[in-house]
Amino acid sequence: MDDEELPKFESRKQYLTRKVGNMYDIPNFDHPLSMRTKYYKAKDRILHHYIGKSFDDAFSYYCKLVPKHYQHLFLEEFETPFSRWSGWSLDENKNIVYKKRERYISQSEWREILRQKEENNEQRNNQN
Repeated sequence: MDDEELPKFESRKQYLTRKVGNMYDIPNFDHPLSMRTKYYKAKDRILHHYIGKSFDDAFSYYCKLVPKHYQHLFLEEFETPFSRWSGWSLDENKNIVYKKRERYISQSEWREILRQKEENNEQRNNQN
């Protein structure tokens, strides 16, 4: 085979320019980030609708709407230890509560909060 018969390598920029016409016109290009945004929007709408209602009901409704591999987006609002900017939490009855943050928490304040949570978890484990 000659080099001329081999398919030419095409960079992402060249591909976008050829397919879309303008590589900066990304919303017309089907890529994973644009697909994820609709699931983020659905998550936010469901969370706001289910404030004060059961977490289980909200999560089951979210699971009906989105594919299985995007269900972690909903759980991350409550489970990630680094979600210090997230205002979503659960009360003692597993109802969804939104706490509006007045400001960002500094790193030292965040360390103190994590230390207190660890101490509380250790106390609970010692009581059991």
